[in-house]
Amino acid sequence: MTSDFSKAVGKALGSARRARTLTLKEVERRSRGRFSASSVGGYERGERAISLDRFSALSALYRIPPETLLAEALASTLPRRPVALDSTRLVAVDPELARRAGELVNGVRSKREDYTTDVLALRSSDIGAMALDLKLSPADLLRRLGPAIVKERPRVTTGGLRAKSASSV
Repeated sequence: MTSDFSKAVGKALGSARRARTLTLKEVERRSRGRFSASSVGGYERGERAISLDRFSALSALYRIPPETLLAEALASTLPRRPVALDSTRLVAVDPELARRAGELVNGVRSKREDYTTDVLALRSSDIGAMALDLKLSPADLLRRLGPAIVKERPRVTTGGLRAKSASSV
C-alpha cells in the first residue's frame, strides 16, 4: 500500500525475529540462503517490498502465523480512537472520494442503525475497511478526508455517535 505500511510490516517482522532471538545471519543460515541477511534487514526497515509468498515463508521460519503478523502491522497503521467524520463536509474533498466514502459511511450508519446525526464516529476497523476498499493506506485516507474530519472527540454508544464533546482528538 504505502511506505507506512511497509514500515509497519517490517516492524512486525523484526519483532517476530527478535522474539525468536534470531540474528539476521541466523535467518539467512536457517533459510538455507533463501533470505539473505541484507534482504531481511531491508524488509524490517521498510526499504524493500516483500511478496506475500516471502512474507509467509518468513513467518513460518519464525513459527508465527502470517495472519498474526499481518494483523499486527495493520493495527499499527490505524488510529487508536474513533475519528469523527461530518458527512455534510464530504463536499470539500475530491468528488470521487466523497462519493465512495459517502457510500461506505452510509453502510456503516446502516449497520449501526445510527441516523441521528451527520457526524459519525469511524472506528479503526471502519477506517481500515474503507482504506482497503478505496485502495489507500489508512493514513492517506484520513489525510484526504481531512476537510470532513471534525476535531472534536466523538462520544460513542453501542448505536454509534450520539453527541460530541469539546476535547480534541
